[in-house]
Amino acid sequence: MKNLLIATLALTASFNSVANVTKPEQVLKTYKVNLTDSQFGTNIKNANEDMLFGKIEVKRDTVEMTMALKLKCNTRPCFADVPRLVSVANLDIVSRENSFCGDKIVAAPRGLLGAMQQLEIVDYSNATCEMLFPHIAKATYTTGIVVPNSVYVQSFLALDIEKPVRKTEFQIDARKSKIDKNLTFSVGSGAKVVGGSISDLGETLKLTLHIAPNCPVNRPCIQVAYPPQVIELPIVWSKNNGIDCEVVFVAEEDKRPVDGMLKELTLKINVCSGKSKAQYKTEFVSRLDAKVIKTNSMFVLN
Repeated sequence: MKNLLIATLALTASFNSVANVTKPEQVLKTYKVNLTDSQFGTNIKNANEDMLFGKIEVKRDTVEMTMALKLKCNTRPCFADVPRLVSVANLDIVSRENSFCGDKIVAAPRGLLGAMQQLEIVDYSNATCEMLFPHIAKATYTTGIVVPNSVYVQSFLALDIEKPVRKTEFQIDARKSKIDKNLTFSVGSGAKVVGGSISDLGETLKLTLHIAPNCPVNRPCIQVAYPPQVIELPIVWSKNNGIDCEVVFVAEEDKRPVDGMLKELTLKINVCSGKSKAQYKTEFVSRLDAKVIKTNSMFVLN
């Protein structure tokens, strides 16, 4: 019985281990390797090979680099139609560093004795320094032997960004959200938010609010069907640097110079935890007493 119990526990642990290993990581950012501006060392391709394509995927804890090559054929027959895939998978992210002149990620396999394998990525998406590099990011891939004699080979990769697939719609959880009491609607006062959604339309963000009469507790009131309140604003700023798990989009419209209202909608998506939230702010000058009225509503999204 004791041996059977030990064997059962070991088998369960084995299944759990396999499940943990095979569970895919969320890709935070994907880079395309620019074949023209990159310099490939022999750690990626040989002289008798042509590069077909390359990509680098940055995940939460790892980085994966995939290269597809094709054997050159001169006058002799060869298997030129069969690409050779070279994949450097599951390099662990060992350090992250954010700076005004590029965000850096260093990835390497842990516990690799006597040899070196390292991929360093510098992303200039949010850089504010003056730079002449024509691509959004660059990478240096280094391999070599550490002992007894240090010999290294490097490849220098120019990277262009591949935009991640964005979820198009998020549902608002009205019970967990905090709606500003001064938020106005086209139907006037006396309404409350009971639901809604935020849609990512690529160039704009659309906020749709479903409202209903705000009836006093334990008191009857007239039930009126209000139309949805729709606010669509152009995206003016976004952040997705692959360093953290958060993707941010900011949409804004400012009509205060023409006696209108400032509307700002911020969508924050956490691709690691799956939790997302949004903030909707307004500001305008009251025509009654010339006071500045501001609202700030926080939405929990599903």
